[in-house]
Amino acid sequence: MTDNNEKLYLSVTGIYYPEKNESFRWGPGVRDKYIIHYVREGKGYFECGGKKYTLTKGQSFLIVPGQLVNYYPDEKEPWKYTWVDFTGIEARKLLSYCSLSEENPIAEKEIPELDRLFREASDRFVTDSHADVCRNIGYFRLIFSIYIKHYPAVNSKSVGELLITRAAEFIENNYRRQELNIDMIAEYLSVNRVTLHRKFVDELKVSPGKYIIDLRIKKACMLLSNSNYSVKTVAYSTGFSDQLYFSKVFKKLVGTTPTEYRAKHK
Repeated sequence: MTDNNEKLYLSVTGIYYPEKNESFRWGPGVRDKYIIHYVREGKGYFECGGKKYTLTKGQSFLIVPGQLVNYYPDEKEPWKYTWVDFTGIEARKLLSYCSLSEENPIAEKEIPELDRLFREASDRFVTDSHADVCRNIGYFRLIFSIYIKHYPAVNSKSVGELLITRAAEFIENNYRRQELNIDMIAEYLSVNRVTLHRKFVDELKVSPGKYIIDLRIKKACMLLSNSNYSVKTVAYSTGFSDQLYFSKVFKKLVGTTPTEYRAKHK
């Protein structure tokens, strides 16, 4: 069970900041973890996917589990680098926010802030307690946020699709709030409410208000089917302040009263 959990959750197994130049080579071989190397000084070479990359100060390279790689220092100017090892399905999710990938393993521009973060994270990297593990992951997220900021994933979605995606996430996180409305969403997204309404209709064929109501009723159906909470509690838990209004809307959209729905689906 522990092994499976470790595969699921983000795990940072090491953050390293050696002071000496690295003169050894590694590979050709396969790693079982994700590894990001950040070159602090000197020069070196990274080979993967049939390509050879030359790396210098400020550049980074990503190693993906199961990928055949080979990397080594330049003979005249051996590199000095720092690196982080990490695993877990969540690691793939984080990488999806960044343009670094197996096909595009190099981060080319220098980001001085990374050197400071790697040093600080390495100095405090210990695994004696749960608190240590949380701190290590926190440092890693901070480091990786820099990569996401400077190397964001190339997104093929249109501006409208991206706006709707962000709006839908906000609604999903706030549908329980009775005051949730289009003005609140528009303010969060820094867009005009008319623009937001038009994008919803264009992309989803429904208004923001209808989208909110539909989501609340969907969540209410789930609670009615999987709990013994009263109808009043279900209504309040899904953003309705009035039980009678909730029941009216529920019957209009679902075709039955909340009580009838529960009797049929519980």
